[in-house]
Amino acid sequence: MAIPGKPLNDQAAGERLFREVFQLMQKLNATAGPAMAKQGERSGNITFSPKIVIDEDNGRFYTCEIAIYTPESIENGPQIGMEISGISVEQFTQALATISIALTGLAQQRYLSDMFTVGLVDENDEETEIYAPDVLEPGVYSLADEDDDLDDEE
Repeated sequence: MAIPGKPLNDQAAGERLFREVFQLMQKLNATAGPAMAKQGERSGNITFSPKIVIDEDNGRFYTCEIAIYTPESIENGPQIGMEISGISVEQFTQALATISIALTGLAQQRYLSDMFTVGLVDENDEETEIYAPDVLEPGVYSLADEDDDLDDEE
């Protein structure tokens, strides 16, 4: 755990963000499992996109975009979007814990969760992958791969 008052470097902060979001994703999918087994299909999807954002003063804040796809919006994009953020990793973790209560309700309604690796957004709004585990678990997608896919489309 980080020493209070001593900022984490971006790599270490990215790893902590990833770990926190990944644990929530696993918990939500475990919650969705019994209802999915009973009904045989999912109702929707929750996608997490954790990021470290650098502001114009070179400060950092930690954020996670959460996109919720309903059966009607899977083809057209998220129907509900929200974002949590904090000025420290600890504040981010508290915000994530708070929103997890509502997201657990969706998981109970057969919403599965997935996530992207952690991005670093610079002051020019350019995003690069700052943290990815050595092995991507099921339901985890690499931002680097996503960027390559976008480059291929151009």
